[in-house]
Parts: sequence; C-alpha cells; structure tokens
Amino acid sequence: MPIPFLIAGLGIAAGAIGAGSHIKAKQTNERANEISADAQRLYNNAKNSLEAAKRNTTFALREFEYAKKDVLDSSMKQFLRGYERIKHIELKTSEGMNEISSFILTPQDTLQIRELTNIYESSLKTGAIGAGVGVAAFAGVSSLGFLAGAAATPLAAIAAPVLLFTGISASMKADENLEKAQVMYSEATAAAESMKISETKCKAITKRTEMFHDLLDTLNIMFAQSAVYLDSVTRKKKGFFGLRKITSNRLTEQEINLIAVSRALAGAVKAVIDMPVLSEKGELDSKSNKKYNEVKKSLPLLTDQSNTAQSYDYHVRLKKALKAKRRR
Repeated sequence: MPIPFLIAGLGIAAGAIGAGSHIKAKQTNERANEISADAQRLYNNAKNSLEAAKRNTTFALREFEYAKKDVLDSSMKQFLRGYERIKHIELKTSEGMNEISSFILTPQDTLQIRELTNIYESSLKTGAIGAGVGVAAFAGVSSLGFLAGAAATPLAAIAAPVLLFTGISASMKADENLEKAQVMYSEATAAAESMKISETKCKAITKRTEMFHDLLDTLNIMFAQSAVYLDSVTRKKKGFFGLRKITSNRLTEQEINLIAVSRALAGAVKAVIDMPVLSEKGELDSKSNKKYNEVKKSLPLLTDQSNTAQSYDYHVRLKKALKAKRRR
C-alpha cells in the first residue's frame, strides 16, 4: 500500500477512536449530571420535609405557651382571688377527697404561680413568646427554651454538603466528574438521613406538645368554672365590705368540698403548666411524661368531684369568668 494511503488510513482510524472517546466522555458526563441532579433533589426533598415539620413543631410549642399564659391570666387569677380568702384554713376533706389531695396547692406553689404569671406577662409584652425565644420557667426548661438555638436540637440547621454547591465542571475530565457526582450523592444521602432523624424528633415533639395542650384545655374547662364558684362563695362569706374572717366552722360540708376540688384542679393545672416538653439537652423530657400520665389518670375522679361540687346550690350570684387579655 502506498505510504500516502497508509497515513490517510491511520488518520481515519485515529479520528474514529477520538470520536468514540468523545462519545464515551459525553455519556459519562451526562451520567454525572444525572447523579448530581438526583443528589440535589434528594437533599431538597428532605430539607423541605424537615422545614415543614419544624414549622409544625414551632407552631405547636408557641400555641402551648399561649395556652399556659391564657390559663394563668384568667382561671388561675380568678382562683387565686378566692383562694386568698381561705388559704389560712386547715380543711378536713370528706371521703373521696383524699384521692385528689396530691394536687392540692402549697403556699410555695401559689408563689411560683404568681412568679410565672409575671414571667409570661413580660414575655408577651416584649414579643418573646411569639418570636420563639425561651421563657424561663421555674420548673425547668420551658417548651420554647430550645428554640434559642441549641445545636443539638432537631430544629438546628443541617448544612448542605459542600459539593452540592459546586456542581459538575465542564473543564474537568469525565471520569473525575462522575467520581465527584457519586461522592455528592453519597453526601446528600447522609444529609437526608440526618434530616429524617431530625424530622422524626420534630414530629415526636409536636405530638407530645399537643398532648400536653389538650390535657391543659380539658382541665381548664373544669377549673375555670370551679374558680368562678370559689370566687363567688368566698366573696359572699367575706361579707359586703369584705371584713368578715372566714373560718372552718363557718363553712358547710359542700363549701369545704368545693374548696378542696378547686385546689386540686389548680394543682393539676399547675402540674401541666410546669411540664417541660424538652429536657436541657433538647430531648423529650421523660419526667414530664410521667407526670402527664399521673394527671391524665386522675381526670375521671377530678371530673366527678368537680361535677358534684358544682351541682350544689350555694345561694350566691356567680361572678363572671375572667377572660385572657392576650392578642396574638
């Protein structure tokens, strides 16, 4: 074969090899881009799902804090009005009342309630509750306490893998791009798994918070009415000018039971208000869950005693129930 034709043949072969390499590189880069896009979608989907769970958790915690503030500003305040008139009396409760005596308030409890009322009042005025800043509760970490930015909490931000921000480079070799995309997908998978764990924790916090909130609402239905009765009865006992001293021998058995039930309901309500959803480490608080179960178990008896106490005619004109003054 003449040399010119040989050279030409080699040139054609080299061109075919070059074209084949180019096609392979193009396919490798396309695969790298697909993997990169999958990694970005995986991360974004997990991030969006976690953000939604965070919003639900924040909303539930904030609403629970507002509910506490409402109770302290209304039914608890009205209860304390009546309680101040008879707190000095040592009561001998009737049969059945001993079973709810574990919730009866002590003088220290009433002091703590007043302190907590002031804390919530101050937080509401400064917008701290609505802004998600921790409210310092005397019983431990408040429901919103972990929103201040503890990195260990499920509401802390999870950074995206650095490679997700760099993308696939046209200046890099196809094999290097593919390797980079595979590392990117691995990092995105790890981040998505981490966010899934945080999302699960957020959902657990939301569920726990809603449980506590529901229990507080249930108790406060009875407590608010009981506070009205206690305020009205003790006001009448004090006389028109409020000068009479209330003593145990001036109280009927029904009035004594009303006082006992009211105190027990106040104690149960305070127990729920005291319950921190989270521990100092940002995890669900096991002690508060135990207390929740204790209060929940007492509901049937508290309901029965409350209904009995409020069914009696005390021959008084009932005061109006106090309403919370907050605005969200």
